[in-house]
Order: sequence, then structure tokens, then C-alpha cells
Amino acid sequence: MSKLELWRRTIFTMVLLLSSAITIACIQTIYQQRPSLRPLGYVLWGFDSLGLILAFWLAGRIRSCRSGASWTRLTVYFLAFGYGGMLFDATQDWWTDAESTFQLPGLAYEHYGRPLISILPVLYTVLLFLPLFRVFHCTLDEHGSPSATLPISIFDLLSWTVLAAIVFVWIRFLNSEFAPRTSYSHSTLSQNFKEQTIYLLLSLIPAAVLLVQLVAWRRHWALAVGVLIAGWVFDSLATGLATHTIRTMTGTSLGVLSGDSFDRWCFICGRSLLGFSFGGLALLFGITIGRSQQKTTAGPSDAHGAAVVGGFDVEGVLPPPDDP
Repeated sequence: MSKLELWRRTIFTMVLLLSSAITIACIQTIYQQRPSLRPLGYVLWGFDSLGLILAFWLAGRIRSCRSGASWTRLTVYFLAFGYGGMLFDATQDWWTDAESTFQLPGLAYEHYGRPLISILPVLYTVLLFLPLFRVFHCTLDEHGSPSATLPISIFDLLSWTVLAAIVFVWIRFLNSEFAPRTSYSHSTLSQNFKEQTIYLLLSLIPAAVLLVQLVAWRRHWALAVGVLIAGWVFDSLATGLATHTIRTMTGTSLGVLSGDSFDRWCFICGRSLLGFSFGGLALLFGITIGRSQQKTTAGPSDAHGAAVVGGFDVEGVLPPPDDP
């Protein structure tokens, strides 16, 4: 493992672990000491949409997991993200109540409520991304290492079915009396499924923006900046229209997404900045989105050895057609 890979994995793990706690501390400080900067708090809140990034990363990298060490890393990412949810709760209580003392999260059963709620959207978002990555032969790989594309198999369908079953059982567990006390404990099973379905459909909008953002980073940073602005406007308008339609038809309130329009634009601005930062850092650490094909053939190349593979320009020397 190279130093670059070690830094990439360490930084990604630390972001998943500490980002939410740091963000909520900043937001609470703004609300208490600088109420005039409330819009900045919504931007920071949107910038904390790490579940979407983790789901996109897992769906794009899961095809590269061919060893026990790879699956161990994915498990570590999930654990870091889950424990970061506990730190979020602990920091929120400690930061807002002057009389409370910081308690190490994880010592009480109720502390696991936040991770259970936080990981659930990641699971069903992966459920959404996996078929898209598979159908369009997309993957997140290191520079110059396109993966071989295999036809959709029974194993792929079974994997998707198993993941869907896990999501179903997860929601049933949150609604049961054995789960930690959460918002799911005060609603019916049908209401929980309805809420998760709505959020799954709404995640299509930022997912599309994130995909375009990563492709733009492969081309040029100026194009990525343009996509950032255009994606922010599109995401805000499309989400506003979708939430208004959902609230009119079902009466369901979706928090900041269906609240004041200015707050929603600030929140989505932060979410767009997160996608922009993720694309830039992924490119910096050698991870880009690309397409692969079952049989690789060298296309027109330039003086630097670049070739066209599966519709994307890939730098460096291409592997032989039969190299996995």
C-alpha cells in the first residue's frame, strides 16, 4: 500500500468520524453567538450530507473489492460513519447545555439510535446507486486502471435483493420495541416506509448532480466550477418543486427541504459544495469516475500515451485485454 493510499483512507475515515461533530459545534456556536449568520448554519448543515458521499463511494468501489482487506475497509468506513453519529449527539448535548458534561458515546444502548438512523439512508441510497453503476458500466478507480466489465449476473440480482431485504428488516427493527428510542418508535411501520420511499426518490436529484460533478472534475476544474453553480441552481429548483408536490399530495413535511425557500437554497448550497469538494479530493488522491468494458482496445492516442476507453480518456499505459 502506497503512502497516497494510506493518506486517502485515513482522511476519508477521519472525515466520516469527526465531520458531523465538528459541524454541529460550529452550527450551535453560530446560532448562540451570531444569529445574523444563521444562513451559514444551513450551509454547514448541507455540507454535512456525508451519507450521500459514502453511498456513492461504496457503490462505485464495491466492484473493486476482491479481498478480505477491501471488505474490512468498507466495514471500517461504516463503523466510522456510525460512531460519528454518536459523536454528533454527544457534541450537540454537550455544546448546547452548559451544565452537562461530555460522555463517551457508546456506553448506553440509547446511544445507538442515531447510527441506526444515519446508516439506513446510506443503505437504500447504495440500493439506488448499484444498478446505475452496473448498467452504465461506471466505477471509481485509480488513474489508468479501468476495471473489466462483466454482464449482469444472477449474483448481482441476488446481491441487490439481499440488500433490499436488509433495508426492510432494518426499518422493521427500528419500529420494534427492542430498538433504541428514535423518531421511528413514535410512528407506524407504514409511515416509516412512506418516509423512506420519499427520501429515496428525492436522493435521485443530488445523486445526478454529484455524478455530473465527478465527470466534470475529470475534464477541467473550470468546468467543475460551472457545474457546481448550475448543479446548485438545478438541485434547488428541482428539490423545491418535488417537495412542494409531495407536501400537496401527501401532506408530508420534509424539514428544511420543504421549509423556507431561502433556507433550502442555503442547505443545498452546502450539499453542492460537499460534492464539489469530494470530486476535487478524489481526483487529487487518484480516484476518478470512468467507464470500463469487457474487451479493452486501444483507441486514438496522443504523444503522452492517452487513449480512449469506454468513452473516457484514460491516462497512462492500458492493461492488455485479458488482464483483470
